[in-house]
Amino acid sequence: MYLVRYRFVSLLITIATGFLFRFVSSIPVNDGRPILAVIPAAWHSPVHYSAYIDQLRFAGYISVTGRLPSCDSSNPRAQTVATDATFIRQRLLLPVIEAGKEVVVIMHSYSGGPGSVAAKGLSVPERRAAGKAGGVIGLIYISAFIAYEGQTLVSGSGGRLSPWPNGQLSVKNAKKTFYNGVPDAVAVQAVKNLRDQARSTAFTPCGAPAWADAYYNGRRAIARTSLDNAVPVQAQDAMLRASGVGWDVQTFVTGHAPFLSQPRQLGWWTDRQVLRFLAAGEMVPVATA
Repeated sequence: MYLVRYRFVSLLITIATGFLFRFVSSIPVNDGRPILAVIPAAWHSPVHYSAYIDQLRFAGYISVTGRLPSCDSSNPRAQTVATDATFIRQRLLLPVIEAGKEVVVIMHSYSGGPGSVAAKGLSVPERRAAGKAGGVIGLIYISAFIAYEGQTLVSGSGGRLSPWPNGQLSVKNAKKTFYNGVPDAVAVQAVKNLRDQARSTAFTPCGAPAWADAYYNGRRAIARTSLDNAVPVQAQDAMLRASGVGWDVQTFVTGHAPFLSQPRQLGWWTDRQVLRFLAAGEMVPVATA
């Protein structure tokens, strides 16, 4: 009887110890990895990216994120691409960079516009030239707009934007538009978590983007989504061609939200890209567009 109890208790301790080890091992450590700034899309909030951010955490990364001012704004008419870019730069990027950390900016959909503008001038060599530590070492786009200076969101919206009278924008059939390929229960909850988007952000132009700078040669990556109903793959390919610069392209056979339909695969790919950015060192010139 006592032998049985001893073996049972020993088994419980073994299981508990294994679980604790896996849990502790999943906590990021300060091993020189960059901080990942995950920038939500229009209509979206950090909660939409939680499964993806969990995967990044399990891979050893610390992430920062925040809902853009243009999403669920109490003053939507005051919001522009520029106000979103300022928020990203001042609230998400600079606090980390000014602490001497390196950052990879990860942008989804609309945030490819303001995110690229926010990162402009913050590369590691530009910061170093000014006698400062930290900076951006790479740019990752997830079915995102590769917006050149002067471009607007509406030019790539495909006519799916329907204005509300209060200066907001809604999306027709959001589940089909954003979340095809996502498990139904997850998609339903994702739709519930969507918030109104300021209409003005669709019509105000983007500023000069960081992706055009020569430093990011070998440091630009995009998750191309081949079944995307929000930004069709043809539009994604057209933006890639129009950019005139080189990209590391990975195709995900899914819709607009691989962070919900394939979070593990997206997390693994993100890790590979970050490691590639780190391996690039300082071999690329700093010339800017």
